[in-house]
Amino acid sequence: MRNLDIAVLRTFVLTVDRGGLGRAAEAVGRSQPAASLQLRRLEDEVGRPLLRRKGRRLELTEAGAALLPLARQLIEMHDGMVAAIARPSLNGQVRLGVAQDLADSLLTATLAPLTRAHPALDLLVRTDKTSELSAALAAGELDIALVFDDGDAEGPGEVLARLPMRWIGRRTDMARIADPVRLVAFEGSCAFNRAAEAALAEAGRPWRRVFTSASLSSQWSAIRAGLGIGVRTPLGLPDDLTPLPARLAPCPLPSVSVRLLRRPGASPAADHLVGLLRLEIGRLAAQTELRDAA
Repeated sequence: MRNLDIAVLRTFVLTVDRGGLGRAAEAVGRSQPAASLQLRRLEDEVGRPLLRRKGRRLELTEAGAALLPLARQLIEMHDGMVAAIARPSLNGQVRLGVAQDLADSLLTATLAPLTRAHPALDLLVRTDKTSELSAALAAGELDIALVFDDGDAEGPGEVLARLPMRWIGRRTDMARIADPVRLVAFEGSCAFNRAAEAALAEAGRPWRRVFTSASLSSQWSAIRAGLGIGVRTPLGLPDDLTPLPARLAPCPLPSVSVRLLRRPGASPAADHLVGLLRLEIGRLAAQTELRDAA
């Protein structure tokens, strides 16, 4: 799945705020043709026009008006994260557990810049299923865990975001999913398995698990091979897999919580990392909402 470029979103917001492309281009240090190209790129990404000319002025289209507040939110989160990473030097050990779906985004956007900015920080990262990470935290093997959860808001830890669950298939799958629905899933029970099975039962759709694995990458391979479809959020999908459109999906799905769990008495470095994780998960959730709105 493509990511929306913060620099391009910034040009879009400045074009609206400053009343024209020329002033926006000056603010971001680009030529007007270069800024215009950025806006065309953004419209190509979202698949709809965002601005239209009315006389000598540019005005927002319906899609542009929906995107604008979400773009502002993403820019604010991005700038806050950059400022947070640049804080005074951190040290000590922090043990972080991350659900597999979230690992790629966090490694690129948060964890790699953090370790480069703070070389004395000993950051140990483990990716696994939610059940395994929760158990490791309870056993004192982790300081922080970032997991998926289908429980209520009163559960342990802190809910950072709600993300939509989606049926995941190949980009070439353009036919409605036939019965029985062939599921690719994690072994045992998890928030995604429970949601998929409950939704299919409510819709009266027969199903069976055709591939189970503790590895998310193995599940991607099974979906890629055409063995079945999976249920995840839109985050971290390989480029050749995609959320199925509603007209092809077996039935609607609920959302899932991203929950942050932490060990009591964690270090200042762990506290700092928690703040960064809040920003990054908020950014990812806003970006997902932005795509849905567009």
